[in-house]
Amino acid sequence: MTDNHDGVMFVTGRFGVGGVERATILLANEFVRRGKSVCLVAFEYTDRLLLSTLDPNVEVVSLSFPVLSIKNICILREVVARKKIGLIVNQWALPFHLTMMLRLVAKKTAKILAVHHTMPNRNKRISGSAGLKNSLAIGVTKFSMVSITPHRN
Repeated sequence: MTDNHDGVMFVTGRFGVGGVERATILLANEFVRRGKSVCLVAFEYTDRLLLSTLDPNVEVVSLSFPVLSIKNICILREVVARKKIGLIVNQWALPFHLTMMLRLVAKKTAKILAVHHTMPNRNKRISGSAGLKNSLAIGVTKFSMVSITPHRN
């Protein structure tokens, strides 16, 4: 990210009631407080009351289905350029079409951070494989413990 492209875009499928939405609002409001341009992008907004807690300087953008469409790509490219977005936070990490669209939009201007908000052992997409599910849960736990353990010299 360069200094002139330090805006943040949060992207999700459905923006409703939940912890991810509350965390997104807190982060978006804090980025605005720190002088960043911020926008929230979703395909569906189901809780307008929660949106009312968003700083008025956060731009709210609506996209339409199908996800990977020329219309959505054009909308996002315009927002990325106008708001000088340098970081795209993909809160709806799994759908391939969204990831592909964000890569087309970001090009070399913005970095994409994909966030998967769930526990691997509770994920419906991998719940059919008990071995994979258990391996992922153990691996994530080990990685989490390693990443929070301070280094000693």
